[in-house]
Amino acid sequence: LLKDWAPGEEESPYNDDVIIAPLRGAFAALKSAPRPPNWRKGDSEDLHMLQADTSTRVRVVLEYEKNELERDILFLDGKFEKAEGWLVGGKDLVEPEMLTIEEAKYRCYTIPGCRGFCFQ
Repeated sequence: LLKDWAPGEEESPYNDDVIIAPLRGAFAALKSAPRPPNWRKGDSEDLHMLQADTSTRVRVVLEYEKNELERDILFLDGKFEKAEGWLVGGKDLVEPEMLTIEEAKYRCYTIPGCRGFCFQ
């Protein structure tokens, strides 16, 4: 991800609101897309109903799109920093899992109270 700089413009971090705000807007729009008829709390959060015109409605699963936007926002926000050693003073919030680093970042983001993760 690169940002073009106008002549004379000072460089600023690539995670500034100019870049992150549109991603957050797109993520919010996906999350607020209408639900299908008979959708109930507890049903898939990724199931939505898109309407092309007054007579055409299509059920869609937006899981991939939501996950990709959320991952990009997390990365740009810089929520994680690499450190040598181990986490001190914490406790396991979930059972250990075999995950990639990216999966662990996403998993940590989705667990209330998660502040980091360890790996070998």
